[in-house]
Amino acid sequence: MSTSEHEPDCQSTRITLRTPQTLVLPKPATGGLIRLCMHEGILRISCVPKNDKPEMTLAMTSSLEQGVFQYPTSAILQIEAISDSCFSLQKVSKDVNIEDDFLNEWIFQLHSVRHPIKAEDRLFRLFELLISRFGKRTAEGYLLEFLLPHSRLAEIIGATRSTVSRGVSTLKQSNIIVVDELRGHLIIPKIDS
Repeated sequence: MSTSEHEPDCQSTRITLRTPQTLVLPKPATGGLIRLCMHEGILRISCVPKNDKPEMTLAMTSSLEQGVFQYPTSAILQIEAISDSCFSLQKVSKDVNIEDDFLNEWIFQLHSVRHPIKAEDRLFRLFELLISRFGKRTAEGYLLEFLLPHSRLAEIIGATRSTVSRGVSTLKQSNIIVVDELRGHLIIPKIDS
């Protein structure tokens, strides 16, 4: 089977990470472009904490959302397995045309998540974003098959862990979300019209 122009060549060495292992992504020498090919699982891409700069989530990816991205010049990136994951990395030459840099798109989406004033609203927007990217429709509503720790949710929305815990409790009590801790699932129930 040949690879089409729009289908990435993902024949590089496969890397496996178990939940919650991390791997620092070395900066590419030429062009700063990397192709990430997900074979299974979900990864989080973040900046490595350095001096006065804290760790910051930049994107998440799965086999449904992958591609080429520009490695930032001002940061060192790392990936963390949100679920057991298998992926390939390739350095890409400068002459490759990047139509959709998925890292930039995620940064923009996360910025819009952080925009509302109330932490509870930011939290719900994050859940909506994660479900739109990684969730699926079920009889009960929209299902996200993984949970992030409250400390990670706090980092992403720009709040404290205790604020996130209160926000999750409020959203659960209002029946806006349903959290199944045992299965590690979150559901946004369907609203009856």
